[in-house]
Parts: sequence; structure tokens; C-alpha cells
Amino acid sequence: VGDANHSVYAVDASTGAEAWKFMVQGPVQSSPAVVNGVVYVGGSDGVLYALLQKSGTQIWNFSTSGYLQSSPVVADGRVYIGSDDASIYAVDALRGNLSWKFKTGAPIDSSPVAYGNLVLVGSYDGIFYALDGVTGKVAWTVNVGGGISSSACVVNQTVIFSSQCHPKPCSGGRIYATDLTKGSMLWSQGGFQSGDVAPPVAVGDGMLVTSTKNGTMALKITNGELLWSSPVPGQALRVRAGHVLVSGGDFAGSVFALSAATGHVEWMRQFPESVYSTPAIDHKAVYVSTGNGLLPGGSLYAFGLTVNNAIVI
Repeated sequence: VGDANHSVYAVDASTGAEAWKFMVQGPVQSSPAVVNGVVYVGGSDGVLYALLQKSGTQIWNFSTSGYLQSSPVVADGRVYIGSDDASIYAVDALRGNLSWKFKTGAPIDSSPVAYGNLVLVGSYDGIFYALDGVTGKVAWTVNVGGGISSSACVVNQTVIFSSQCHPKPCSGGRIYATDLTKGSMLWSQGGFQSGDVAPPVAVGDGMLVTSTKNGTMALKITNGELLWSSPVPGQALRVRAGHVLVSGGDFAGSVFALSAATGHVEWMRQFPESVYSTPAIDHKAVYVSTGNGLLPGGSLYAFGLTVNNAIVI
């Protein structure tokens, strides 16, 4: 996990004891990706790092021209990450060499999605890009007119993503569904709080959930029909075992658990600081980090998925 103190930490999942710490040259807002014993993470210093999972020893680093808020995704031997320099990079996962670079018209904070032979990513230029994962060439694009800062999800050959203001003057964010093959628009839903639409998350094959300042809602993937809504606000989501976990972000210093079937609030856990992180879940616990934006401080917590008994790490 990264923090505002320019560090990446590895901790024991059972006890919270620090295993190792790696210092970078800026705050770490990017979520690490761990593949085949290697930790890949980006920093606000504009550098993508590859570290040994066991020791935190650096294997290689790759510099971009802007800070990295996007989280890396690893697929087919390449690491894909977006940068504030308006580019998405494909870097060789083993050696750290540049495979390709694609320039958009504005910064990229959203995290890429690798699906099949495509890399899917949105930019603040208001365009959603589908790129060939091997060459970086454009397969298709969709211009939605509002900046895209959230990541996409793919289910049943449908790509779901959200944008900020659309159209201008701002009337709130929107969620879009496009065909994976050609990028054809299938449907869109609007009226969400501008700039605060959490990355959509699929629940099985038929439903997706997202969250805003005004609440959390579930939509039907086939047509965008509203299935349920909850007043619980949030900026990040995770779905597991019939539960929707919502991190309150700037809107609530809490994590909420909702029923994926009904949206009913099952429990909530309050924290002394904001919860910006997407909850991570394994067979033992739920893990979230808290903090005050880019200010020093913050904690990592572990607690049960169905029992509201947090343990501070």
C-alpha cells in the first residue's frame, strides 16, 4: 500500500506487522499491482517501479513526464499505466523497457483495463480509447464530451465507464455502455453528481453498481435501468460474496456494506480520517487505508466482511 509520506509498504495481512518499506520521491496514490512475485506501483514522482514482493528490493524503474495517479495493470508481459503527461504507457514487465506510448489530449488518472487484445482507458480529454495491447494502435474511440477519470469494467462484451460534466455547461456525470468490438454506444444514463461518479463495478453478468456524492445505485447492464438505490455516498466500490463495499471518500469517513441484491445497508464502519481507497478483500478480511488527501498520516485497517469489528494496523 502507498501513502502520502512517499512510501510503499508491505505488511503482514494477519498481524499488520511491517514486512518492508520502499521510499519514492513523491506521494503514492496509485494502487500496487502484484503479479508473479513482483509489485508494480506508480508514484507522484512520475516513476513506475517494479519491486520484489518478498523484500521490496527494486528490480527496475521507468520514468514518465507526469505524475502517476493511475494504477498499473499487468497483462501479457506488459505493464500498462496512464500518466498526467496525457499518455498511456506499455512497459515490458520483466525489464522495464518501453513497449509503446500513446498520447491523448489531456491527463490520464483512470486506470487501464486489459481485456483480450485490447487496453481500455479514458482521458480527461473526454475520449475513451480502445488500444491494441501489443502495438498501441487505436482500435476505436468514443468521445463523450466530459473528462473521464474513472476506470472501466467489461462484462458480456459490454464496456461500462463513467464521465464528468456532459454536455457543457455541466449537467452532471454520466455512465456509458459501449460494444467491446466496435465501441458502438448501447446506452447512457445521466444526472449523476458531476466529477464524483465512482468507477462502475459489475455484479455477476446482469448488474453494475456505482456511487456518487448523492448515493449508491445498481443498474441493469443491458439497458441502464435502475434496479435499486441507496443514500450511501461513496467514491470507490468493491463487490464480494453478495456484498457491496463502499468507501465514503470525501463524502463520509466510513466504509459501508450494502446487500448487492437490494441495496440495504448491512453495516457501516466509521474512521477518524477519509477513506479514499478501494476496499481490498481476501478470505480473511477487508483492508482499507485512510488519510487526509496528500497530507502526512493515515492508517491501514483490517476487519471482517460480515462482522463490524475493525482492527487497526
